[in-house]
Amino acid sequence: MDKDNYVKAQFNGITRMLEVVVVKQGQQILDKKYPLEHLQMVYPDVKYTDFVEKCYRFISPSWINALYLNRHEVGNKAEFVDDMFSKFTIEYLNEGKWYPLNNSGATVAEHLAYNRLSFTPIKTEGIRFINKDAQDLERHIYKLGIQEQLKESYNFRAVRRGNKLYLFVDGRELGRLDIHYPASCVGFCSGNYSPVYKGILYYHIGN
Repeated sequence: MDKDNYVKAQFNGITRMLEVVVVKQGQQILDKKYPLEHLQMVYPDVKYTDFVEKCYRFISPSWINALYLNRHEVGNKAEFVDDMFSKFTIEYLNEGKWYPLNNSGATVAEHLAYNRLSFTPIKTEGIRFINKDAQDLERHIYKLGIQEQLKESYNFRAVRRGNKLYLFVDGRELGRLDIHYPASCVGFCSGNYSPVYKGILYYHIGN
């Protein structure tokens, strides 16, 4: 590849997109954007969790705007409640401090098995649920859905197999492109900011 023949993938924090451009013989032949926002399932961190308190820590600080909980008790899937969020005091972690998260206004989600709690986007490193009743030793919940808008850090992987290029972000396949280039080199680019790379691995996959 050279300045007239390349594939460029960039994270755009303003649009919350992975933006991909393909140029061949000096002509742009593809301009595609993949949303980074998605619903992510997370599970309690056993180091900070017991029957009364459930703590969910994130790998990287994230901007989120909604939470999802199963409406059924974790130990009894036949027992549904109208508002699972009402059983807890909810807090979010930001720069090492816990702040309250208003849990009023939860609704039944489009999928009727879940409650959804929406709020103004927050930046957080984790969420914790504390049983409101100190005598309540039931777990109630296990997995937590978070509507992740953006993260401070991503794992990006590009895999080339023949004339196909597969793009992964945090293990999710976002796109597969038809490309027709000879053996190519790998480089890095940035726009108006200076990214930090925490570990780079390049390897060949045999046939």
